[in-house]
Amino acid sequence: MLGEDRAYLATKHEVLDHFAHCVDVVRGRVQLDEWFGTEYVDHEVVEGLVRVSCHTAGGERRVAVASRFVKATSLEIKANDTYPVSSSRVNSVTPEG
Repeated sequence: MLGEDRAYLATKHEVLDHFAHCVDVVRGRVQLDEWFGTEYVDHEVVEGLVRVSCHTAGGERRVAVASRFVKATSLEIKANDTYPVSSSRVNSVTPEG
């Protein structure tokens, strides 16, 4: 939040409000179809259009056709390597460290 101390951590409500605002801004600029709960399978360009194939949680195949495509799956983000620590007084705050 603006005006808060640098150590301030946003609440769940504040984060969700911010995400909702971002989606509203995008929705005001482009046609936005939200397919939450689907899994990206692949895409191909056919005659200048992008055909995007997905599967629903129930296994149903869905195909979207668009002039533009942003592949933003978010699940392919790798965690950074942990820094080496030379002191036994440091405790990790992440599950992977």
